[in-house]
Amino acid sequence: SIRRFNIVLGVDDESERSQQCMEEFGLVDAPPVEQDGERKLEEVQTHATDKKNSNKHPKFEEGSPEYDIIAGRNPLDMLLYKYIESLFESQEEIIDSYLQNEQLQPAEVTNNVLNDRMELQDEQPQLAEGTEDVLNYRMEPESAKLAALLPPGSEAGPVSISTDYTNHLANINDPPSESDIALFWHVPKSGGTNLQRLYWCMGSTIANEVGVNPKFGKYDGPQSELVAFSPWNDNPGKVVNVDVASHDGILEAKQRGFLIKEGQPHVDFVSTSEFNFASAMLFSPDHKARVFALFRHPIERAVSKFFYLQKATWEPTYNQRWANMSLEKWAPFLR
Repeated sequence: SIRRFNIVLGVDDESERSQQCMEEFGLVDAPPVEQDGERKLEEVQTHATDKKNSNKHPKFEEGSPEYDIIAGRNPLDMLLYKYIESLFESQEEIIDSYLQNEQLQPAEVTNNVLNDRMELQDEQPQLAEGTEDVLNYRMEPESAKLAALLPPGSEAGPVSISTDYTNHLANINDPPSESDIALFWHVPKSGGTNLQRLYWCMGSTIANEVGVNPKFGKYDGPQSELVAFSPWNDNPGKVVNVDVASHDGILEAKQRGFLIKEGQPHVDFVSTSEFNFASAMLFSPDHKARVFALFRHPIERAVSKFFYLQKATWEPTYNQRWANMSLEKWAPFLR
């Protein structure tokens, strides 16, 4: 996945800095270094990693009581994950073609894309019987809650989007355009936080919610000028002083001209869990979102979320009763 993300984002993963960051995050093996006559692995400290968001937890095999009870509460997630796996396999050749197209003339690119589209129509994975009903499913307004795994007692307001935003999204069959803006769909407990830290380590500028944190002093309300800045002295990564993690923040960012205002700071990608709302509000047919995402097996994701909630005292929604709650008792509350 990271290799494909690097292609889409235009990251030089062969650079020294990129290699150092990928070594630190365990994506490549660190080279042995001669030191005092002994071969030791070179350690690169960029302060990009953080153990706070990670947690050790048991693994549950298919057929175990824990696995079955969670799977029973998430049948749509289980079905969609199988479809995601098939898409992942089928899209490898498409992403690799982006690199080839960089070496071609514009007319050659157009011809190749048209030919590829004709071939891919027959190669794209077909939905299993009944899956189309799942993908076309629309929740009733009163039950249209956010689909994230929430702890017992948490509330989430309904998502209401009046516009058809599908033409705001770039087609994967089309090579990246200069007008495209990368949008990372941050699915909770699926590696998204570490992915952002990886790209901050590489020097990327990411728009999420970090830039409006009062401790950085770069945001003073809706009238604030759009700026990109580095919050860390020992990390080259930058953030933008917008909040795209909430509906209110996305609407305010839109009103401030984020992504469309002339002369605004460069952004490597936007990161949000509010995929639908951000796609509709922040992007347009002239500035399309080129979406990428990390997905995790629904069982692993749910288990990770459960054990995270047991210790996450820093979360606004933390409830002490989760600390001693069993997975079996918590599972029925999954949404």
